[in-house]
Amino acid sequence: MLMAPIFGLALLGVGIYVQIELKQYLDFFASPINAPAVLLIVVGSITLIVGFFGCCGAVKEHYCMTITFSVLIGILLIIEIAAGITGYVLRADVNDLVNTGLTQTIGQYNDSEHGGVTKAWDNLQMKLECCGVTNSSDYTKAGKEVPPSCGSFESTGCLKKLEDTLAANILYVAGVAIGLAVVQLIGIVFACCLGRAIKREHSYA
Repeated sequence: MLMAPIFGLALLGVGIYVQIELKQYLDFFASPINAPAVLLIVVGSITLIVGFFGCCGAVKEHYCMTITFSVLIGILLIIEIAAGITGYVLRADVNDLVNTGLTQTIGQYNDSEHGGVTKAWDNLQMKLECCGVTNSSDYTKAGKEVPPSCGSFESTGCLKKLEDTLAANILYVAGVAIGLAVVQLIGIVFACCLGRAIKREHSYA
């Protein structure tokens, strides 16, 4: 139970890190690809609070608090596993999501009503050192000038690089969520054993 706040901080930290990494790419997609990261942030925050609740129950040897802690952590564990599975499933769709997102938005570059898309493309191209979907000719086909953010990487497309970046982050979320869920399962068993010991001790008192 003493580890629960640490697990909460770990989930919170990973969720925030991945959210920051993915946020800069959200303008390319209609669906929220950062959903697993947001879920980790929420679960991490709740786990942190529930963890302190469980610690109090253990220190005070309070049976009801200890069992309540076990139930709440069990619910959070199910949510974590769901986040992990969602991330893994979403990873399989990354190629289609990225291809569709980049292809649909490159024609919106430098349009006054799509300032967010323009900024997202510039950030993407400068960070990943790439240009267009497959190369700079994508801008020409869309009737656009090749932007300065392409730099000297006009022949290198962003499609594969963004696919790899998103897949790595989503897989990271899935791995952390499922990994910590397994450890938390051990914590639940321990908490239940502690609860039984407390109840037995009180019954003899």
